[in-house]
Amino acid sequence: MFKDNITFADKIISVLTYLTGGFAGFLWMIFCTISKKQMNKFMLFNVLQSIFLALFIFVVNMLLGLVYNLLIMIPIAFFNRFTNAVFSLIYSPMYFGRWSVVGIILLGMYIYLMLFSLLGRFAYLPWVSNIIIYQLNRF
Repeated sequence: MFKDNITFADKIISVLTYLTGGFAGFLWMIFCTISKKQMNKFMLFNVLQSIFLALFIFVVNMLLGLVYNLLIMIPIAFFNRFTNAVFSLIYSPMYFGRWSVVGIILLGMYIYLMLFSLLGRFAYLPWVSNIIIYQLNRF
């Protein structure tokens, strides 16, 4: 994909940006802008992917909460029970004492992203990585 010299500091900052939901990467982008330092493509890819992913997860959770609140207002008892059962199955902490289905999936995805960043490789997520790669190829 991209050929760059990837240092250990780049790998650690990439892992930290996934751990903090893009916040550390955003701060690193500000630091690089102030100090007039050029970020390599590996760092920029991981920072942009973590920020975009955190925003995407936030928006999806907000939309699902809105859909749940709208569906629960429908005054049909069976429909309300079905809606509650589905959302409870997805979001209620039932695995390992405190993890939901969505939480386990997100944890696995973030472990995958952090592991690939630590190895110095580009982690691919469908749609998200395609958008980031397209934007990076424009520069």
